[in-house]
Amino acid sequence: MYSSIPSTLVTLATTNLTPLGGGSETSKLAGYNFINTSAAANMFVKFYWGQNGAVPIVGTTIPNLTVAVPATAAAPAAVGQVAQNWSNPLILNGTLWMAVTGAPAASDTTAVAAGQGVLTVLLQN
Repeated sequence: MYSSIPSTLVTLATTNLTPLGGGSETSKLAGYNFINTSAAANMFVKFYWGQNGAVPIVGTTIPNLTVAVPATAAAPAAVGQVAQNWSNPLILNGTLWMAVTGAPAASDTTAVAAGQGVLTVLLQN
């Protein structure tokens, strides 16, 4: 039995590079729920596991995982959303970092809009 600790971020008009999990030496990603409030633009959530204290550089460091979050569909459809929950978390050594960009390429540095994303990440403790 494990418990998950949710961490939520509402996007700013940047790539929103954020460390998750308090900088532990082992990061355990147990799930996520991402909402895209934009009707016009997709967004891409990128996860990086920074080993040995390394801080990833958005657009230079290759993400370990990229999740596409579609734009909101035309009315009356709901907001664009993706969710995932694993009973066995993804475990890698190093601090878990998250960033959000406007395109899927590892080299992309396109900032998303303020409030475009509501990102909740579940970390196993």
